[in-house]
This record gives sequence, structure tokens and C-alpha cells, in this order.
Amino acid sequence: MKLLLDTHTFIWWRDSPEKLSSTAYDEISTLENNVYISTVVVWEIQIKRALRKIETKESLEHLIEVERNANGFHLLAVDLNHALNIENLKRIHGDPFDRMLISQAMVEDMTIVTADRAFTDYDVKLLW
Repeated sequence: MKLLLDTHTFIWWRDSPEKLSSTAYDEISTLENNVYISTVVVWEIQIKRALRKIETKESLEHLIEVERNANGFHLLAVDLNHALNIENLKRIHGDPFDRMLISQAMVEDMTIVTADRAFTDYDVKLLW
């Protein structure tokens, strides 16, 4: 299964795994699954760090490299198809970061790992 981590999911995986559901934790931990971190998540975390809404002891670049090396996580960059697919999304959820994650998951046939109920209004696979 191809899993795309929402921002809070990545943060909780790193800093507070007890906040993850047991299903989310197990699926992220399963080596047979391919786990992706979108560059959208990196962007959102960097913005929140600049606003001092999120603090990390280490650089975000280091944290991502640790996950890539230790757990085989992949990076997913935003491409033209992801951006163009935004047009097909219902205007229910206004958060641009979440909308792009939804678009990426649809285009790439991925399952979003999130506790955010706003995602349920979209035709996208979810796991929590």
C-alpha cells in the first residue's frame, strides 16, 4: 500500500507516536507499505516553525533524512498533474496544504494517513 502522511501524522510519528491510532502506527511500521512524505508537508511544517507554532530540536531536513534512511520513507514532490487536479476537488475544505495532499493522493492512488475528519468529504482513500 502507498501511504501519504498528513502533517500531524508525520509530526506524531516522530515526536508522539502514542497519539497515532494503532492501525496508523502498524501500517506506517509495516515494511511492505511504501510511506511518503509530501513536499507540501515539509512546506507546512517550515511555515509553522517560522511562526513558532511547531518546535523541533533538529532541523527538518535532518528529521526527514532520518526517516528516509531508517524507515525507507519516500519524498513526493508536487508536479503539474497534482496542481491541475485541484480543479476537480469540491470546495469543501479551504486549507491549501490539505487540498494538495488530497490531490496528490488521488493522482498517485495513495491512501492518506490522517485523523482529520475534513478529508472524509473527498473521494480519497483514508486510514486512521
